[in-house]
Amino acid sequence: MDTIALPDHLTQFTEAPSTYSDLLRRPSFRTDVDPKLNRLAEVLTPYTFGNEVPCGLTTCHQGHLHGFLVRTTEGHETNIGHVCGRNHFGEDFDIANATYRRNADRRDAVNQILALQERAPAVRQQVTSLVNQQFGVRWVYHLMGCLNRRIGAQAYAYLITRAKREDMAVTRVSERSEEDILRLMRDTGKKRDQVRYIEEQVGRLPSMKWLYWDFKNEVVAGVDEAFRLITEVDPNMETKRLKDASKLCFGWDVTLRTAQAHLEDAMRFLAADNLEIAHVAVEEFLRDKTKPDTPWSLKEWAETGEARVLMRGDGRTVEPVITPVKQVSKGKLRKRKRR
Repeated sequence: MDTIALPDHLTQFTEAPSTYSDLLRRPSFRTDVDPKLNRLAEVLTPYTFGNEVPCGLTTCHQGHLHGFLVRTTEGHETNIGHVCGRNHFGEDFDIANATYRRNADRRDAVNQILALQERAPAVRQQVTSLVNQQFGVRWVYHLMGCLNRRIGAQAYAYLITRAKREDMAVTRVSERSEEDILRLMRDTGKKRDQVRYIEEQVGRLPSMKWLYWDFKNEVVAGVDEAFRLITEVDPNMETKRLKDASKLCFGWDVTLRTAQAHLEDAMRFLAADNLEIAHVAVEEFLRDKTKPDTPWSLKEWAETGEARVLMRGDGRTVEPVITPVKQVSKGKLRKRKRR
């Protein structure tokens, strides 16, 4: 990508000083500038110091922490406190400060776009890798489809509901023997319905947010499409449009980390002990429900060729290629980001 040359007023910004000594080392800096003999020409940079420093105006010299490095029409530089500007230079300070902030805002917006454009190829490659890698996005969609077919739509929806509620504890309910029921009724004084069943905690499911997290919309339509649009942005556009464009990519790194974490949770789901716990959860759900038409046992499924392929992270080419998303406008992408 060609480098965009920035206008001089966007590249010749003064770096904010860290200490008062930094100001004193500047060749044009003066510690005594008479505002009656000098007009303010430009605000060079704001600053914040840890210790109070004296104002450079002869009519002030009061200590302050927050202030501005300024240049006068005579070419002198000095420092003024954040209150002194308007008090001593009036409208000249308001105009100079507004100009500085407008230029700084513009510089930051342009630099942000340029940085995102430079990063775009690497980020889009990262998305491609995440989609196509072993145990990647293609794989997890294949896993979802296989699991749905295995346990049936009702039980699959039940697991999604549990995942959304973060209800990961799995219990098995069994009926006590008649002898135990009578003994407990006699010993505790409770009614039959109160002692008829026993709940046994089997274990906890791993996080299953991968069941409902929208990988395609978040990763492909979100991150990849946002960076595709960024590459088309002209840095010469007005500042507001540049800012709006850069917002499209906000949080892209968090999104990719989240996607990877969900993929790793999906891998853990296929561990033998987790499949056994999931089997119990589905078994309990189906106790009074219509059973799927096909064998649904997750314990037996673990021994099938289909499951073994998934456990290897394969199956990436079994499912159709994820259809490229329809190109969306920046406005629609912004709406997605606000959700």
